[in-house]
Amino acid sequence: MKIFLNIIFVFLLTLPVAGSKQVGPFPVPEGMELRVQFWVNVFTQYSIDQVVFFDADKPERIYSVVDYRKLSHGENFSRDEKMEILRGEKNRIISLLKALSLRGYREDELEGESLRIYRLFGKSPKPKVFIRAAGCVRIQGGMREAFKAGIERSGRYLDRMKGIFRNAGLPEELVYLVHVESSFNCHARSKSGAVGIWQFTRSTGRQFMDINHAYDERKDPYISTDAASRLLMENFLKLRNWPLAITAYNHGLSGIKRAVRKTGSEDLNQIIQYHHSRSFGFASKNFYAEFLAAVQVARNPTAYFGKIKYDFPEKFQIVKIPFILNVDEVAQIFRVKETQIQQFNPALDRAILKGIRPIPKGYVLHLPEKASVLGAVERIRERFEENQLAVQEGSEIKKGQVEVEIPGAVAEADAAQEPLFTLAWMSPVITRKDNTQVEQSLSLNEIPETIIEKERSIWQKMPFPLKVDYLHVSDKNKIQVLPEETLGHFADWLEIPTWMLRKLNGLRYRQKIRIGEEIKLVFQDVDPKAFEEKRLAYHQQMQSAFFEKYSVESSKVHTVRRGETLWTMIKHHDDVPLWLLMQYNAGKDLNRLHPGDRLIVPVIRQAS
Repeated sequence: MKIFLNIIFVFLLTLPVAGSKQVGPFPVPEGMELRVQFWVNVFTQYSIDQVVFFDADKPERIYSVVDYRKLSHGENFSRDEKMEILRGEKNRIISLLKALSLRGYREDELEGESLRIYRLFGKSPKPKVFIRAAGCVRIQGGMREAFKAGIERSGRYLDRMKGIFRNAGLPEELVYLVHVESSFNCHARSKSGAVGIWQFTRSTGRQFMDINHAYDERKDPYISTDAASRLLMENFLKLRNWPLAITAYNHGLSGIKRAVRKTGSEDLNQIIQYHHSRSFGFASKNFYAEFLAAVQVARNPTAYFGKIKYDFPEKFQIVKIPFILNVDEVAQIFRVKETQIQQFNPALDRAILKGIRPIPKGYVLHLPEKASVLGAVERIRERFEENQLAVQEGSEIKKGQVEVEIPGAVAEADAAQEPLFTLAWMSPVITRKDNTQVEQSLSLNEIPETIIEKERSIWQKMPFPLKVDYLHVSDKNKIQVLPEETLGHFADWLEIPTWMLRKLNGLRYRQKIRIGEEIKLVFQDVDPKAFEEKRLAYHQQMQSAFFEKYSVESSKVHTVRRGETLWTMIKHHDDVPLWLLMQYNAGKDLNRLHPGDRLIVPVIRQAS
């Protein structure tokens, strides 16, 4: 009975809407056909050297196309030169539109480009139409090369991603939404802090995935695909409408519900025309049309690009490591290249992939198909014999005599003749944050219980509880920047775009904020208390992740020397985290150190 109901539910998800046009299983709202065709042209006809000038409210109304290749005569324009060309062309179009609005022209009184633009507005347009249009001139760069590259790159992931959507009971064509979001680039990052192939913000991503200082699952193409499938399913179940559910992926579920409530309509085209909100801008209005265009092109790419050379599908093994290991150690144990580890594990932090920090215990690694798993236990043993020498406390070490301690996990696995590493071929199987899986029949084998150490409470290893007084927002809605915080974090916690914070604080694009700098916040959908809770949770999680791998053994006093900076001092003391150093020296301004200043420095050691 349950299987029958699931089949009925999947059928309802993909059922065409009566009387509507379709792109695959998705309806094209009446009046949106020209908008969809505009994006098909952007994706397939206009190249990277072309910029389209059009009406933001009616994208099919194209005023002109600037082609840098024709203007440059074989030379490359600088960025400033391109911007100057675009400003000049936009001003020219606006001037033409304003001129048409000054008097009631008749068609037979016009000629040339004025006549062409006049005809874009239908028969006998009124002057006020041109005034409105003059304020809606927008530009869009061509994406032909980028879209084709995304299609070719999708060959690595597409089959498994489609399987994840099928297992979730959703139309597999939803994977083509990635063309709109990131062009299948796992490392894509937006100005607003959205990350990964599905462009999750930190706040939304944490509802479905793990995001910490060691790894960011938003960059994992399969875990993030599972997260996207659940978010889209949630949107559909609450909106019962694919155009709205997909638009909500960009604009947010609450924003779309508010638009439906204000307009009294569930028709996306009606909402685009009549819902006026500062947050419901061009990107949100065109998101569904872009998706439909991407589906149309991606289902038949040879019709638009000719021959496509897809990347080879990824084939790899899954290995759950039971110990903290560095990238070079993993490469040695499994006989793979470090570059392959980096390629197959984009979710790992850059410092880990560069070998600066170790891969955390229990992390599920993707290794090349030909990785040598057999014999890995013996190579682990060799690694500990060479590098992890332990001497009983209080015993004397005689010259040439060292006592070796083999970790219990290795010894027990060897005695039981059980594999030290869990291993499975990667099918459409995703282990979710709640440890449930998309396809239970292909679940990963668990590490034997004898191998898993019982974790001690992380907070017992902390020298003191996390102080929260310096996390509060002041009466003037200001905070001081703490270590590991960025403007993107603040924007995520406030649920506003990053540019709004930049404008409020007079910061240039890509200008970094400094630790201790005062930042003014704006509270719209999130109140100060909710912001503080999110900020506290972030710092607790970050510190928790640190104390999973390290503990504070003792502390010592350091006297600041002449010419020494905070960063050189941290490097000298085993890369003690700045946030930990600040907690040991509460009340001191670490940005202003003077020779002779005395600081308490914690002595950290890696947990065994």
